[in-house]
Amino acid sequence: MLSQHVQLQEGEQVLFENERVVLTNQRVLANFKTTGNGTTPRDQALIKDIATVQQVFGGQESRLGLGLKLLGAGVALGALQLIWYFVLGSIPRHVEGLLFLVSAVLAGVGGYMLVTSFVRVMPHTTVLFIIFGRKEIAVTFPGKFNEEADKLANAFARAKRAL
Repeated sequence: MLSQHVQLQEGEQVLFENERVVLTNQRVLANFKTTGNGTTPRDQALIKDIATVQQVFGGQESRLGLGLKLLGAGVALGALQLIWYFVLGSIPRHVEGLLFLVSAVLAGVGGYMLVTSFVRVMPHTTVLFIIFGRKEIAVTFPGKFNEEADKLANAFARAKRAL
């Protein structure tokens, strides 16, 4: 793991570790980069300098299934309108207008959901270590309500209280 590549200070113990962050009883080391010299953290801060930790949830769930259903319903209503027109010959104007409006709205909303499903930001949880007077340290985990992010925040709170 990453703690093998981190030079621990005297009296320092690893409290939490994964592929994104190492939390010790004195420091937070995050966002590691691999260079020719080994693995080094891009961001690090002493726990006593960190004011608080905050979890932020972002991203969007896929709506591909719902988008396909709505687009299919819109196309089906449009096809029904065409079949009705060519088979029966005439459609009352208010029925024709209503069918067109509903099919266009369904197809438009379904198409929008399809496009946004492909270009969306995946759901994620970001743990922010807020440091006054400096840029905060952000560690991102996949998925909303990530269990690893909760463990990191809890381990930080315990380390902060222990100081």
